[in-house]
Amino acid sequence: MSGLTNTTLEGGGNQGDNLETSRPCSSSGTKQPPSSAPQSGLRFAGKRQVVIQNLDLAPLRLDDPPASSSSSNATATGKTSNPSRVRLPPLSNLGANDGGPGFGAALLRHDRAAVSKSNDRMSTGPVDLAAAQRQLDDQQLDDSQRERIEEFLRCKKDIHELHPEDFTKISELGSGNWGVVSRVRYNRSSIIMAKKTIRLDIKHEVGTQILRELEILHDCASPYIIGFYGAFLADGNINICMEYMDGGSLDMVLKHAGRMPEPIVSRILYAVLCGLEYLRKQLSMIHRDVKPSNILMRRNGEIKLCDFGASGKLIDSVAHSFVGSRSYMAPERISGQSYNTSSDVWSLGLTLIELATGHYPIPAIENESQYHTGFSDDRQTNLKEHISAAREGRKLPPVTTPEQAPLSIFELLVLIVEQPLPKLPRTCFSDDFIDLVASCLRTDSTERPSLETLQQHPFVTTVAGLLPAGANRRSSIRFRDSAFPDAVADFNMDDIAFYLSHILPPHDGIG
Repeated sequence: MSGLTNTTLEGGGNQGDNLETSRPCSSSGTKQPPSSAPQSGLRFAGKRQVVIQNLDLAPLRLDDPPASSSSSNATATGKTSNPSRVRLPPLSNLGANDGGPGFGAALLRHDRAAVSKSNDRMSTGPVDLAAAQRQLDDQQLDDSQRERIEEFLRCKKDIHELHPEDFTKISELGSGNWGVVSRVRYNRSSIIMAKKTIRLDIKHEVGTQILRELEILHDCASPYIIGFYGAFLADGNINICMEYMDGGSLDMVLKHAGRMPEPIVSRILYAVLCGLEYLRKQLSMIHRDVKPSNILMRRNGEIKLCDFGASGKLIDSVAHSFVGSRSYMAPERISGQSYNTSSDVWSLGLTLIELATGHYPIPAIENESQYHTGFSDDRQTNLKEHISAAREGRKLPPVTTPEQAPLSIFELLVLIVEQPLPKLPRTCFSDDFIDLVASCLRTDSTERPSLETLQQHPFVTTVAGLLPAGANRRSSIRFRDSAFPDAVADFNMDDIAFYLSHILPPHDGIG
């Protein structure tokens, strides 16, 4: 988790769901200090013994696995599924003998001068636009996507080292128990940015290493990844400056929408898949924290990923002070097994259910009649409603579920491992959507589809009218359910913008 979110920081007990960064507690309830010694994990008695192991907080970098199947993905342990492939070491593990803190980040960026820079630094360095341009040339982008990224790069090319006095605060976008996100104006050029300030009690040397690790974000140039302006240290805090997304995070959009119609969910899914595939192919990285609050939207219809694990030191430092109440972690991560991109696929499956129903899906709703508080008991009526609501930008009736007592973090993690798998009710959703979600939420990670397979799934290629190759023209589409052979509509960025314009409250026009 690099800290790239510009809307809300989930606070304790509400929507704080970065559970993979939590520390085990003592019997008295106090948090144990971090230790380099191995720990045995946490055991709970249930239907079977569940062992919650220490969770790997280092940034996961992958070699480039074959794209044909999910089972070929590299794992996140010291071993890989293919002995001939060697994983790059976590940046946080590269010490002085490797060239000093941050040396690995410089190697990953090929041609940066960061290797020779002083350790006593307060800001990320200047931008190498050539690396970002190479990223653009390697992608299949339409003209509008390329123009937007090139405009962003033009805006940031004159931004060098950042300092606190460079910014004027406009408004607070969100806050939590370990930081605040603000909308700010960069005084030197009047660019509107989102600045995330993370309160950390760390040594200065650790802060400078975090800055070095974050510099790899300068190389990102994708229409599906949040733009990074830079980061700096001030008063013991890490400040991360990024592109401002005026639609906010997806969890905030969901609060206004209640739940989302299938064509809108499909369009969001396509963008997230493209972002995850970009991270895997271009940066040899998995996200590890896919959830609604880490998917950002712009009112023009753009959808981008944020908060992926570029800095292991930042992840580890935040872990000391933050415990949440939700988790999108896959079972293999909770149990301490090896994991790979299929763990992101699990998290994506939970996210899709939450978008479509308006409810975090754990514990799972086992009595499907509860969905009828927001859906019709007639399937054809529900499928027509999905289409009309997406076309008209209309809110759908909410699903009302019985109130449940809050779960502790450990109860929640045990539920993820032991409970029946969450699923979508057939009376409320299309066969394609149900099939895709079910494939994402398979307990055995080797049975989950790869990112490429998901990009070619009928729910992605037909329901939102998107072509997996990212072609300029979006073809007309139809729901594949035989009940609606004539239900055809076009959905592209403009349609998402139209939907958001009806769902979100008016914007103040700044940024």
